[in-house]
Amino acid sequence: MYRVSSHRHRCAAEELDTWEQQHAVKLPLAYRQFLLEYGQGTYNDLFHVEMPDPERLQEFAEYGLWEHGHNSPITASQLTECVVIASTVDGDMLALHREVTGGFWLPRHSEQIVAVAWQDLVWEDFMKQQLKRLYGEMYPSALHESYFEPWNGRQQHEFLMLHAEDVLDQDWAVNGFINTLEGKQSYLRAVAAQLANQYEPDLNMQTVHTGKLFYRALEGYIRFNYAYGNEVALFYESSQSTDGGVAFVEHIRRQLHAAGIK
Repeated sequence: MYRVSSHRHRCAAEELDTWEQQHAVKLPLAYRQFLLEYGQGTYNDLFHVEMPDPERLQEFAEYGLWEHGHNSPITASQLTECVVIASTVDGDMLALHREVTGGFWLPRHSEQIVAVAWQDLVWEDFMKQQLKRLYGEMYPSALHESYFEPWNGRQQHEFLMLHAEDVLDQDWAVNGFINTLEGKQSYLRAVAAQLANQYEPDLNMQTVHTGKLFYRALEGYIRFNYAYGNEVALFYESSQSTDGGVAFVEHIRRQLHAAGIK
C-alpha cells in the first residue's frame, strides 16, 4: 500500500486502551492495528478510517432513517449507543455496538442495515472486501497498488483548468479538436504521459475517468480529471523537498502552465 505522505498521526496503544475502557467497547483488532501503524486517513479515495466516534449517530436517531425489523443487527434504541469507526465518501457508516457481535453498515441510500462479520483479515484486505461489496464493478479492485492518504493537516491543494485557447500545439489545435470533449480528454492524457516520462512518478494510477501521478517529493500527487477533460489538481505538502533550490511543485506548476493548464 502506497502512503501518500510520510507524516502520519498514528494512535497510541494506551489511547485506544483508555477509550475501550471508558466506553466498554472492544475495537476490532485489525482496525486497532491499522490505527497504530497508519493513523486516520482515506484509503483509495473512498474509505475513511477514523477514530471511534460515539457521538456521530446521535443526530440521526430521531429521523428513522433505517429499518429495525427482526433481520436488523441493532434495535432503534441501540442506535444512539453505536460507535462509528469508518465511513465512505458517499456517507455510508461502519459502526459497532458493545452488545452486538461484529459490525454493521448504516447505508446512506438504503433503509436496510447490513451486518458485517469480523474476519481474520488485515484491515486493508477488509477495506478492499467492503469496497467491492459496496461499489461492485465501479470499484477498481484490479489496480496494482492501493494508496492511503493520512489526515495530518499538512496538505495543500490547488485546482487548475485547461484553457484550450492557450494550447499552441497545432496537432491538438487543428480543426478545433482541442475544443471537443474527446480532444480535451486525449490532451490531458497526453500531458499526464509527458509529465510521467519527464518526472518518473513513484506511483502511476490511470483509469478511464482519472489519472494520478504520485511523487514523494510532493508528499502528494497530481490528479487529472479525464471524465470532464478540463481540470487538473495538485495536492502537496508545504514541506515538499526541493530540486536545485526550487520547490518540485513549482516545476510541475510551470509545466502545466506551459501546456495551457492554469
